[in-house]
Amino acid sequence: MWKKDLKLPENFQDNIIKYEISLKKEIKKETIVNLITLYSKGMDYYNLIGNYEFEEYYRDKSNKLLFNPKILQILEGKKIIEKKDDNIILNDLKFNKFHKQRKIELELKKTLLEIVEIKLKEFDLNFEKIDKAIADSIIEQKTLFELNKREKVIIKKKKENEKKDNKIKDKKESHHFRSNTCLRGDIINSQNLMLTEIEKFVEKNMNEMYKSIDEIKISYENEIKEAMEKNQTKKIGILKRDLQGEIESLTLQFEEQRDKVIDNIMQKYSKY
Repeated sequence: MWKKDLKLPENFQDNIIKYEISLKKEIKKETIVNLITLYSKGMDYYNLIGNYEFEEYYRDKSNKLLFNPKILQILEGKKIIEKKDDNIILNDLKFNKFHKQRKIELELKKTLLEIVEIKLKEFDLNFEKIDKAIADSIIEQKTLFELNKREKVIIKKKKENEKKDNKIKDKKESHHFRSNTCLRGDIINSQNLMLTEIEKFVEKNMNEMYKSIDEIKISYENEIKEAMEKNQTKKIGILKRDLQGEIESLTLQFEEQRDKVIDNIMQKYSKY
């Protein structure tokens, strides 16, 4: 009964891929520990359910990680001092490009808030002008009683024209503010669309990769089973290595495809 209840951690394969990609970009002790922990859980799980080829697969990945000189240096608390190769530099450039676009988005949001704050201050100034106009109007009314009919009409017309001019000016300023706000909103919206497109593609890419890996496993399953029945240890080892090699090659192909498409998506939205 306990075997039926036995399960791998939630998002087991997704987390392995995420940590492996993260480790390629930057070697961190926390990422290494998380990967080793997941590999160990994979070995335990497949050992308990009797799937020894996959137990061996995760053991090989764990050994490969632990015997890497750079990984050992990090686990021992030493700094890695070396010249970055072209692939690492390219990955850094991709990360920096994405980081810059995120920074632009935040700066645009900040600018939009600053514009709103400036306009609020302008509205406060307009209210002060209105208060002053009311006070001036009271004084002028006292003077109007002393003027003749013709002078009263002239002053009234002048004030009406001034109000019209102020309304036209306020409308122009309001239209200019709305235009700037729309422009900033379009830029921020394009950045959100870019992130959504990337997330959808990555999900589709990973689903296709899992499906392809399952097909490879099925193609080897009968041969490995037959070799195990005949106690052909050497052949089993060869089949396991071939299986692991095909899976690693396929995973690399999907990673390269993923990086290429993400670059294309970012390029498409870079004009915004």
